[in-house]
Amino acid sequence: MGDLSRFQEPIWDRVFDFGFDCDEDLSREQVQEELRRRGIDLTQAHKRVHKALATARARLQLEFARESRPRILARLGRIVPPEVDATLDDMKRAIAAQFEGQMQLAFFRKLETVESEDDLRSLLEDAYVLDILSEDADDVGAATQ
Repeated sequence: MGDLSRFQEPIWDRVFDFGFDCDEDLSREQVQEELRRRGIDLTQAHKRVHKALATARARLQLEFARESRPRILARLGRIVPPEVDATLDDMKRAIAAQFEGQMQLAFFRKLETVESEDDLRSLLEDAYVLDILSEDADDVGAATQ
């Protein structure tokens, strides 16, 4: 809690009376009814707890990203995409087999704007690199849960 003097004593008395005069056999609904009866609104506290949890999760993700960045960059430097001589239909089949959801839609959208064979080759190289690096993204998700 931050500034305890922010609220008057009668408010704190109601909070502490409720907290210490507790019956563990009360259901969730009974607890909520008792809070309402005593005029205690926990909405702001609930929001602050969730905001603090989200902030902590974001900090953890940022810390993990900072730690993994050098490893990802080193790995990226070692990735050599295979030489590709694929047609547009080959690319569509490969994308449909390899990706799902938004990633698949992004690649199909990019295929619509391909203007040259170099664009097609670049797209396939990007798909190859993303596939390899996605293993690291799975690690980030697991570590920050």
